[in-house]
Amino acid sequence: MKSLLTTGLRLVVLSLSTRVHSQLTENLQECATAEQAFAITDFFPDKISTPLPFAKTFTISYNGTYKVLTNVANNEKYLLYQCGTNPPSDEVNLDDYRVVTSIPLPDGVALTSTVQIPMLELLEERSAIKTYIGDKQYISSPCLLDMIENGEVENVPSNEITPYDPDDPGSVLWVAQWEAKYPDRIIIDNSFMTSAGQGTDKTMLENGYLEGPSKAIFEWIYFYAALFNKEKLAEQIVMESQGRYDCTAANAKTSFKEPQLVAVWAYFSNYPGYEGWLSGTCDPKKNYYCEYTEACNIKLLHKSAFMSDEEFVEFAKDADIFFYSSNTWDELYVEDQKKAVLDELKSVQNQQVFDHERSGEGTWWEQRMAEYDVVLEDICTIGGMVTDANAHERLYFRNVFTEQVGEKGLSEECPDTDAPLVSRATECSFVPTTAPTQNCNDVCKNKRGKKGRRCKRKCRKKNRGGSLRFM
Repeated sequence: MKSLLTTGLRLVVLSLSTRVHSQLTENLQECATAEQAFAITDFFPDKISTPLPFAKTFTISYNGTYKVLTNVANNEKYLLYQCGTNPPSDEVNLDDYRVVTSIPLPDGVALTSTVQIPMLELLEERSAIKTYIGDKQYISSPCLLDMIENGEVENVPSNEITPYDPDDPGSVLWVAQWEAKYPDRIIIDNSFMTSAGQGTDKTMLENGYLEGPSKAIFEWIYFYAALFNKEKLAEQIVMESQGRYDCTAANAKTSFKEPQLVAVWAYFSNYPGYEGWLSGTCDPKKNYYCEYTEACNIKLLHKSAFMSDEEFVEFAKDADIFFYSSNTWDELYVEDQKKAVLDELKSVQNQQVFDHERSGEGTWWEQRMAEYDVVLEDICTIGGMVTDANAHERLYFRNVFTEQVGEKGLSEECPDTDAPLVSRATECSFVPTTAPTQNCNDVCKNKRGKKGRRCKRKCRKKNRGGSLRFM
């Protein structure tokens, strides 16, 4: 009897010891084993702390065997539990969650916007894209296009979907058919672009477009990373992108010139009922183009109201640079719709007009948020700033008078669909600036005795050791 009790106690102690000492050093990329599910109490050693430095519209919290993603802007919660463990019944029963799913996701994702594509490609999860809901003609990623062509990724054209309406039998039927076919496939719905998936019980809303600064928009990569336990990789990518951005901004600051250049960010809309010139605005929200031009010492004129031709000429006539934020320049200028109007602008007369088509018609919309460091390099280069030790060649912004649409486009071939997307940004290094040599006698002429000698020693030391300063 005593022997049995001793054995039982030893097993209890061993069990407790196993639980105490079993730890993960990194997040699992597969389901937990039965032994891990029993022994491990924290499955997410790689965590992202929130609130995030820049993004304000979502949060992530960690609870041992599950995470909670909260879309603050839409007031929705998503419970993500480690595959191989049981979902926390006390939480699930609260009915607080729009989606409950195991992670890493069991059946990948369906995307509804091209801006979502590079987020997964950066995280080495291109193969997790199982469906693209939308028109494939707008996709720039050569690898994803290959996967659609080869049947590895399903493409559901937009015209085959009725935006979800609970009172519309057609859209309700579409949702029911989708859920029956793909019970575990998550739809990531960018509600700014489409509402195709908002009726399913596996739809997560992504709204990075509601953020203002570029760094905040890019931090939505953590939202995607949480679905695949890729927080550690995401943090590395974020730090590298921020480092390149900050390095470019610091280098540009060393080459600020006076007088400050003036720019407009605008386009002409011919959409019925909304005809007129529309300018970018920095109030009340400081949009991404506002921070770019500020970092590049360019004064951006902005206005929130639609303008007539006469109002736009008055608004933009003296601007040095015209950022034309659409793909219709040729229609307006080459085809002579607005040539007479545009010819009144200083920027047009000096051929300083840039659209965002140098990498092709769709690449700006797909990859601009993922390559926000490249955009800063482009704009600072247009402003005549130094961005790196080597001159930067613009990738997105093209001079509409001297450069062609798509001449810096992505490769049409995909050598390896498993290879991650790599940013095209320059690996920025801080540019040394030469500080002027000071005449120490002049600097210290008003100081006598010990103060004078001390002043001259500091001055000479600065001239010797301070000739190279890194900003």
